[in-house]
Amino acid sequence: GTGILLEPRHVRCIQTILTVARMDGELLDSSWEHVFKALSEINRFHQLFQLLARNNKAIAIAADRRRAKLQERERRLQAREERKAAKENSDALDDGSMASLGASDGDLSYADSDLFSDSSDFDYRDDMDKKEIDEANARIV
Repeated sequence: GTGILLEPRHVRCIQTILTVARMDGELLDSSWEHVFKALSEINRFHQLFQLLARNNKAIAIAADRRRAKLQERERRLQAREERKAAKENSDALDDGSMASLGASDGDLSYADSDLFSDSSDFDYRDDMDKKEIDEANARIV
């Protein structure tokens, strides 16, 4: 990678180089080097994009698993609370003893917004390193 973020004009230039090579390749002589460099970069971007897509898919699957675990945990907690409420209704215990058995459930609430916030994931700064630039270029091409 050159460390330069591709713009639409760069993509159009690469497309034009490839079109010229395809149509008038016999006239290029020593300029084929530029065509091969462009093809090499496109191939590299393509491989990088596939890697990013695989990683994104794995991250999404892991997030779905976490979400399912949390939903199952909340379902079990709700079932436990329902059993406790049913037991309280059927028992003849006084209110003082029941208050000592209660537990605070405010700490066990899991909201999706807290766990899966995307606010810090895509922080595009002006000073991107070469890896970030390559990833952005792979998405463009």
